[in-house]
Amino acid sequence: MTPSRLTVPCLSLALASCVFEASLDKHDDELRAQAERATRALAFENAEPVTGDVFGSGGPELASMYSPLSVRVGEPFSLRITAEAGAEVAGVLFVIDHAPRGWRMPARMEEGALVVSGTLSADADFDRAVRFGNVALVDGSGRRGALVPMPLQVSPNDAALAPNLRGLFTRHRQVTAVAFPPEGPGDTLLVASEAGDLTRWDLDEGRPTLAYEGSSSRLFSVVVSRDRRFVASGDAEGTIRIHDLESGAERLSADVHQRPVTALTFGRESRRLLSGSWDGTVRRHDLQSSESEVVAEPGVAVNAIALSSDERYIALATGRLLHEGQVVLVDTAMNQVRPMGDSPREATAVSFSNTTTQLAAGFGRGAVWVWTLGEDAPRELLGGPDDAVAGLAFIGESHLFVAHLNGHLAIWDLAQRKLLRDVQTGSELLSMALSSSGRELAIGNGEGSVVLFEFGESPAAGAP
Repeated sequence: MTPSRLTVPCLSLALASCVFEASLDKHDDELRAQAERATRALAFENAEPVTGDVFGSGGPELASMYSPLSVRVGEPFSLRITAEAGAEVAGVLFVIDHAPRGWRMPARMEEGALVVSGTLSADADFDRAVRFGNVALVDGSGRRGALVPMPLQVSPNDAALAPNLRGLFTRHRQVTAVAFPPEGPGDTLLVASEAGDLTRWDLDEGRPTLAYEGSSSRLFSVVVSRDRRFVASGDAEGTIRIHDLESGAERLSADVHQRPVTALTFGRESRRLLSGSWDGTVRRHDLQSSESEVVAEPGVAVNAIALSSDERYIALATGRLLHEGQVVLVDTAMNQVRPMGDSPREATAVSFSNTTTQLAAGFGRGAVWVWTLGEDAPRELLGGPDDAVAGLAFIGESHLFVAHLNGHLAIWDLAQRKLLRDVQTGSELLSMALSSSGRELAIGNGEGSVVLFEFGESPAAGAP
């Protein structure tokens, strides 16, 4: 899933901002030195040097951007950019603070998209992550639109992932929920925001293709039915909306919870939907009859739910922020509700393995527990960054992805109890979704972007 390589009308690039882990106040000299190195390392086709930000405000606005998140030294990269409808675009401004100069380079428009292509010099040498700051569109009069974060960084530690690590900029302040359709190729992604917007993205083209009628409040959850007919979303007011995935038509809107709908999952039959809420209940909804019933009532906020592949078990992650919580297992065949031990903090994420032999849960201080179903005590107690787990996903039976709120993505080999990767994405991680093939992983962050991992093969077959 690599966007077409294009070029664009005349692009104006002024380099000016690198963000490092160190404090800007204490390390300005170091920042300038790193920015100078980044300036020397970046190369663009037919580039003409320019100096300073010579553009006024009031120019065209950027609508979306699809770019690498991490760049492999010596290999080309490209950014695919679209503008707001009706905008007159003459080029792109690329801003990196502390750098003395930038470039102007020719390019062309194709299919409504601007594509900026470049290469990081093979002799580039960075001893820490360097993040390239912001991007804006400019018009023929030299006016620029708003600067938006550019999810592109150079990180030697992540070099092995670089060809498969990309980012979508969505113009939202926060991406609060993401979902792939549960069957088929991972070329479609649903993206929900804190503003209540819900959009469908084509990942092959790197652009949004449909905007659904969203909510007036924050969306907490989104899921696609097994037959790819419906998309369900849950908002901060306790409302669930069902839309037709392809046409976008709204099929149902129902106020079913008293507090935010934090989790949704469809059963094998697309007519059945489970929802969890901070009101302390899990409900089952029949979309044909519009009937709804409580299937579990732990009495404390439900932060996440997971449904086993055979639909016998429902796992709940419960607990209020900064308080104790529990992982609760509902056995629908035996009509039993069982707490899974004493949790260290509030449980924030749960996931079953594909064969329903294992259950993983993440907690508010970053710990991850893994159980073999049928046993009361967790088999594995995995460490991690000291921050909440935002999402979990099994790849096969032996690999586990763990997204942490503080921007870390941990990739674990459970068979060897070994941490394979600790990827630092550089921004707060809020949501996570895995495609049915296991080759695409999407993570929504607090800067309005989606971090997209694209693997040549499923990590279950080897380290990514």
